[in-house]
Amino acid sequence: MDKKKLTDKQEMFCKEYMVDFNATQAAIRAGYSENTAYSIAEQNLRKLEIQERLSELKDKRSNKIELTAERVIQEIKTLAFSNIPDYFRQIGTSGKIYVLTMKQFEEMPEEATRAISSIDQIVSKDGDVTYRIRLWDKSKNLELLCKHLGITADTLNVKIDNPEMIKKVAEQIMEKEKDGGK
Repeated sequence: MDKKKLTDKQEMFCKEYMVDFNATQAAIRAGYSENTAYSIAEQNLRKLEIQERLSELKDKRSNKIELTAERVIQEIKTLAFSNIPDYFRQIGTSGKIYVLTMKQFEEMPEEATRAISSIDQIVSKDGDVTYRIRLWDKSKNLELLCKHLGITADTLNVKIDNPEMIKKVAEQIMEKEKDGGK
């Protein structure tokens, strides 16, 4: 069975849709009337041949940038499980306060550097330089992983009143992550 050929306008609609995934704007940019762009866009998105073409274009883009669901999940995992000791080393204590220094980038695991959102350099009046690093939002990335794994608040409804137990479980999880989940 032969594929139904798209018109030039439909092909342009598909290419424009890939720019920002806004069907109405794609229709306008493809040359459809602004007055009917919304309804034309809606109709176009329902047409099987346009759906197939959009799928081809998405696959082509994904292959071009080597984007896979596995790679996206791995990156979310990297952001969700970022770990402060990957960035700092303890150089002493002052009472109950730990004295830390930031590691050089070469000393940090590659995953750790990808989890950095920003670095601010702060210069005091005395000329002392300190750095503040911000990591991407762990809770948002954990939420994305939970959605991917089908974990909901109901399945996580566990209460542990022992903070030491929580710390121990978290450490065990992190160790398993470092060992590749073994």
